[in-house]
Amino acid sequence: MKETLRFLDTNMGPTIRSDVTTSMLCHKEEIFGPILLCMGQKWP
Repeated sequence: MKETLRFLDTNMGPTIRSDVTTSMLCHKEEIFGPILLCMGQKWP
Protein backbone atom coordinates (compact mmCIF):
# COMPACT_ATOMS: atom_id res chain seq x y z
CA MET A 1 0.00 0.00 0.00
CA LYS A 2 2.84 2.44 0.74
CA GLU A 3 4.25 2.06 -2.77
CA THR A 4 0.87 2.82 -4.36
CA LEU A 5 0.36 5.99 -2.32
CA ARG A 6 3.75 7.28 -3.41
CA PHE A 7 2.49 7.71 -7.00
CA LEU A 8 -0.83 9.45 -6.33
CA ASP A 9 0.56 12.89 -7.25
CA THR A 10 1.46 11.77 -10.79
CA ASN A 11 -2.14 11.72 -12.04
CA MET A 12 -2.86 14.33 -14.70
CA GLY A 13 -6.28 15.91 -15.16
CA PRO A 14 -7.96 16.58 -18.53
CA THR A 15 -5.45 18.38 -20.76
CA ILE A 16 -5.46 20.17 -24.13
CA ARG A 17 -2.16 20.51 -26.02
CA SER A 18 -2.15 23.01 -28.89
CA ASP A 19 0.28 23.54 -31.79
CA VAL A 20 1.29 19.87 -31.71
CA THR A 21 3.56 18.69 -34.52
CA THR A 22 4.19 15.18 -35.80
CA SER A 23 7.74 15.30 -34.39
CA MET A 24 6.56 15.74 -30.77
CA LEU A 25 6.67 12.79 -28.38
CA CYS A 26 3.01 13.31 -27.39
CA HIS A 27 2.07 12.71 -31.05
CA LYS A 28 4.33 9.68 -31.54
CA GLU A 29 3.61 7.76 -28.33
CA GLU A 30 0.37 6.19 -27.12
CA ILE A 31 -1.19 8.26 -24.32
CA PHE A 32 -3.47 6.82 -21.65
CA GLY A 33 -5.53 9.63 -20.20
CA PRO A 34 -7.91 12.47 -20.95
CA ILE A 35 -5.80 14.49 -23.42
CA LEU A 36 -6.70 16.27 -26.66
CA LEU A 37 -3.93 17.05 -29.17
CA CYS A 38 -4.64 20.00 -31.50
CA MET A 39 -2.65 20.30 -34.71
CA GLY A 40 -2.58 23.07 -37.31
CA GLN A 41 -3.65 22.51 -40.91
CA LYS A 42 -2.36 24.21 -44.07
CA TRP A 43 -5.07 24.94 -46.60
CA PRO A 44 -4.25 25.25 -50.32
